[in-house]
Amino acid sequence: MAVRKVYGSLNSPATLKVLACLFEHDLDFEFVPVNLDAGEQKKKAFLSINPFGQVPVYEDGGIKQFAQNGLAPDQGVVAEAEAKLGHVLDVYETQLSKFKYLASDKYTIVDVIHLPNLQSLMGMPAKKLIESRPRVRAWCSESLARPAWAKVLEMKHKAQAYAAS
Repeated sequence: MAVRKVYGSLNSPATLKVLACLFEHDLDFEFVPVNLDAGEQKKKAFLSINPFGQVPVYEDGGIKQFAQNGLAPDQGVVAEAEAKLGHVLDVYETQLSKFKYLASDKYTIVDVIHLPNLQSLMGMPAKKLIESRPRVRAWCSESLARPAWAKVLEMKHKAQAYAAS
């Protein structure tokens, strides 16, 4: 049994980031699903793990790490903030002219934390903002094609298929 545990929801971008990091480093872990729709994160059992009642929680041995504030983005904000997003992507385009990835020539946590949002944006009209910037488009394609991210998406799809059956 894995010593590491991730308590979370496959519908939570914050949980997906943690899973991508673990897969990226090929670390064994146990995923403990938390049903946000049923309010499990607000029940006594979960609150004993994270008193703020939010996912994800990462546990390694006796050490628990969790966020105090909600991390899941509102998709409506993305649509309303295209100009702001365009500015950020312009900065990324410049940065990617210097390095293969956002922070260096190595793939790092800086790239990993973008995966859930990149995945979402590629399914939205804002996709055009990524596609219109060649370096950002290449970085996005390569990041979303990484084996670690494929494992996260596979977990998510299996959970969705199970929930639908």
